[in-house]
Amino acid sequence: MHFASAKDTRPVLCKMQYYGVIEEICELHYSDFLLPVFCCKWADSNNVTYDDMGHTLVNFDRIGHKEDPYILASQAKQVFYMTDPSHKRRSVVITPRPRYSIDEHEDNALFEERLIANKRKQICSSQEAATRENHRGRTVRAAVGRPIQSGNKIPLQWNHKKLPCGDHKTDFSTYIGVVVCIRVSINYKEWEEVPKEVINEVLDFITKGFTVPEDCKGYVIKQASKRWRAFKARLRKYFMYECDEEGNTTDVIIWTPPSLYPWITVDDWKKFVETSLDDKFKELSELNRKRAKKRKTSYRGGRKGYSYYEDESAKELQNQGIQVVDVPRHLVWIRAHSREEGGVLKFDNLANLEIAQAIKELEAQHNQGEIDASGRNDILARALNTPEHGGCVRAVGGVTNKEYFGYKKPTPANQVQSELKQVETKLENVTNNQNFLMSFIMSNFQLTPEQFQQIQLGSSSAQFGGFGVNKDVYSATFGELLSSHGLDGSGDRQIVGELRKN
Repeated sequence: MHFASAKDTRPVLCKMQYYGVIEEICELHYSDFLLPVFCCKWADSNNVTYDDMGHTLVNFDRIGHKEDPYILASQAKQVFYMTDPSHKRRSVVITPRPRYSIDEHEDNALFEERLIANKRKQICSSQEAATRENHRGRTVRAAVGRPIQSGNKIPLQWNHKKLPCGDHKTDFSTYIGVVVCIRVSINYKEWEEVPKEVINEVLDFITKGFTVPEDCKGYVIKQASKRWRAFKARLRKYFMYECDEEGNTTDVIIWTPPSLYPWITVDDWKKFVETSLDDKFKELSELNRKRAKKRKTSYRGGRKGYSYYEDESAKELQNQGIQVVDVPRHLVWIRAHSREEGGVLKFDNLANLEIAQAIKELEAQHNQGEIDASGRNDILARALNTPEHGGCVRAVGGVTNKEYFGYKKPTPANQVQSELKQVETKLENVTNNQNFLMSFIMSNFQLTPEQFQQIQLGSSSAQFGGFGVNKDVYSATFGELLSSHGLDGSGDRQIVGELRKN
């Protein structure tokens, strides 16, 4: 909205360009964010002219807009000014060229229009990413379709953990996503609601193009469920709401299905949008967002996955002369959460760096025998300071706790009964020894039960009763007594200690 003056009663809604020079840069600091602001000297818009070649000419000797010198940094575009050789007081506006090339004699107005058009094309970069992924999916689908038509399958390698590896691993992952997105409706709320017939159909399509062993089909179904859920989340995030000119998501709902996915009908999309706007779904989404905010580390592996970094780590260890069957998962975690520059691993996230340092310290302690980092309490679990949760094992991917760590069997009932009987026997022996010592001391030193109780309580009296027995002498006699019966006290303490431990 533009006003000619304070008394203007007929404002005009249009786009205007102002030309100026930055004189000062300020930062407005708020509680949670800061805002950069430019203080500019503006050329009078009434003196902006155009020459015969379409160049924009401004005159900074005529200053305008003195009452409103500030703009947000996001509102500014970079331009250059060159003094007009034929008119020293005027400057020619030179706009930097975009990445595409333009004609040398293209006039400035058309040039700016093309800039605006280019910006509109880049409003939602996420949608462009989805377009690229869809194009990649069509390419892979065509590549897989050729061997299917000829009755052949693409050879796919599987490692000892029953995970895909080798050259065709990425194409296999993409093909799983393509098939499941087309074959499974987006209106199932959960993967568990998908009929078995549909899941078997998806599995059949996938196994027609790639060699999948029978014991690895569970992994394929698990990956299909992940890609299906990710596809639905991408639809909600990038295609359900309109974007403004700045590329920000608005509250305006898009009720037509994205043309990028022609298999989604209008009725299916309408039902999908209505389900996504349901109050229960919004509560679940808010809960998931809160959980995501608690995650401090950042994964940098992208589509490669942990198995790729495991193979890379194995190659590095082999080059060092170290042969390993299973690469420790803490080494894989470091590689997947860092980037390599000049042979040095760098961490963009402070939390990733702190965990990597903790891993290094724990690894040194483990190598020196100071700690036992094995099983579910290995180096990575100690460094992350959180136990393994249900689902896939961290830094492995696609492998459950049972498959990676083994089944944690409960103690059999007969073993529990046997250990309980051993404890009862030890307790009975302790009681018998105490009774024997008590009766022996009372009979030899002629002590009453009250006097013996005072000895047990550590009485500060130097003599006991009227016998004039010195405490030091009594202690020595008591020690000799124990030794004479083959009991030095350590046995009792050992039994009591074992009882407490059990």
